[in-house]
Amino acid sequence: MNRKITIGAALALALLLVAVTIPLTMMYAQNQHNKIINDFIGRANQNAVLSEVAGLVGSNYKNKLETDDINEALVRGYMSGLKDTYSKYMNTTEYNAYLEQMKGSATNLGLQVAYDKDANLSAGGIVVTGVDTRSPAARSGIAAGDLLTSVEAEGRTLLTAQNLTPESAEAAATAILQLNTIKTDNPITSVRVTFERDSVTKTVNIPLGNSVQTVTASVTDSKVAIIKISAFYANTRSQLEEAYMNVITQGAEAFLFDLRGTQEGLLEYAAETLDYLVPVGSGSKPMYSITDNKGEVKNRAADKDFKSVNPAVILVNGSTNGPAELFAYNLRAYFPGYVKVIGYQTAGNDSAQVIKKLSRVGGAIQITYGVVTPYGGGTYGRVSSTVHGVQPDYTINKQLSANLTNDAIITESLAAAVLASYPAQYS
Repeated sequence: MNRKITIGAALALALLLVAVTIPLTMMYAQNQHNKIINDFIGRANQNAVLSEVAGLVGSNYKNKLETDDINEALVRGYMSGLKDTYSKYMNTTEYNAYLEQMKGSATNLGLQVAYDKDANLSAGGIVVTGVDTRSPAARSGIAAGDLLTSVEAEGRTLLTAQNLTPESAEAAATAILQLNTIKTDNPITSVRVTFERDSVTKTVNIPLGNSVQTVTASVTDSKVAIIKISAFYANTRSQLEEAYMNVITQGAEAFLFDLRGTQEGLLEYAAETLDYLVPVGSGSKPMYSITDNKGEVKNRAADKDFKSVNPAVILVNGSTNGPAELFAYNLRAYFPGYVKVIGYQTAGNDSAQVIKKLSRVGGAIQITYGVVTPYGGGTYGRVSSTVHGVQPDYTINKQLSANLTNDAIITESLAAAVLASYPAQYS
């Protein structure tokens, strides 16, 4: 049955809609106006503060003003004023280094060195304590235990065995570790290194630049694969794939992922690494989502096939931060009951950052813009001052070291006990 309304009723309804719409529109406009005014007042106050300081300094400072330095300090101070641990300013040099770091690249030799007063030189010497597997130093044949007797970079002598003192040896060790920060007329592209092993001396030219080793793996006698992930960079996924295939070939039947002290990298690279280990999310569950400062949500789904890591243990501590927290939380969430977390509650950093380049002062700023929600909901952020991060299934002392060798007995025995309690097979 069709119902008709009179023209008068239609007009009355239209007028009613107008009467409701106008106040709502005015309220919205008023809110926008107030926001604009408040922003204007805030910016005017900031400009007034800067203007006052600039005037007083210009009238009284005895030295020449370096505008670039002042501008950089202003931006750094502004970002510091946000009082957000993860928001910061990077000048051009720092920003370029950051980009290389996220690629998993390093402009160094790949050597770990230390001063040893008992080395076979009159005043001790610089001993190689470790060599990154993928580094130029490793390819050149240098190994842990070698004694460095001479290091030269672009005509600059960083180390010589002659007239070596404990103080100069310490300075040389620091210089060798920080080659990429040394200022020279020309960029350092290679280093000439002389080292001694078993009373035999050898000299090699080592090019700078290598792929950072973020994943290392070994298999215990009990067939547990211990996989240490030190950062989540662009190359971490490929290194994990290689490590996984190696430990499977060696007969690994269970996994221990060591994430103690792991805090560098990006969420996306942690997700790419997880893609290799977890199945595609079911239903509407993304691998993680980010809610930005406007309340908009962006989802990141799991991708591709996966390799089984069941059963598994994840080792964490209070320095496990950011991307590593997402990795630990999600790996357990994808395999409930078969993946356990051991250690101490993690840092509680569920924030997401974005990088924005600066055109005038150079460099870039890193801004916290959102909050991360991991797979299946929940949080690994800060619930309170005492409850934060990924909560372990088995808690160990808060001071648990990030160095597996320092407490290998407790970690391996505990992990073996947990793994032994799992079902024989995951299905």
